Amino acid sequence: MIQAGDYVNRLPTPIHVSGTWRWTPGRTQKHVRDQLASVCDSLAQQSGLSFEFAMEATREPFETPEDHPVVQALSEAAEIVSGRKPARIGMGLVGDGNLIANLASVPCVYYGPAHETAHSDHERVSMLQLAHCARVYAVAAVRFCGTRPAVK
Repeated sequence: MIQAGDYVNRLPTPIHVSGTWRWTPGRTQKHVRDQLASVCDSLAQQSGLSFEFAMEATREPFETPEDHPVVQALSEAAEIVSGRKPARIGMGLVGDGNLIANLASVPCVYYGPAHETAHSDHERVSMLQLAHCARVYAVAAVRFCGTRPAVK
């Protein structure tokens, strides 16, 4: 978002630029902060303008190994429910999993319905996707707790 000025024919100072920068495992908040400082320093030298930045609502990324029991249970459950192995992907997301994994050292994994409309004016999830996820969560919980239901 770019916000500047208070009237159409006045010099728009100051200018505020804000946005989201998500990072994945292998980078830290310090690394990203250093990169932002470098960008601001470079722009200041080139333009003669001054730059400041602040980071808000930051959360470090997390990664749960593929062979962890919670990942295995969820993968098996998704395959039982859908008949095919789920794709295992890494994404730059911010959620409670970041806090739980990093602050409480509890392994986490995200699994949910399609996210194409997330955080938009038309955000929605179909009932079929919700029902699918509910089945996967139920089977994963049972499998993680040590039993192997033959549920489809």
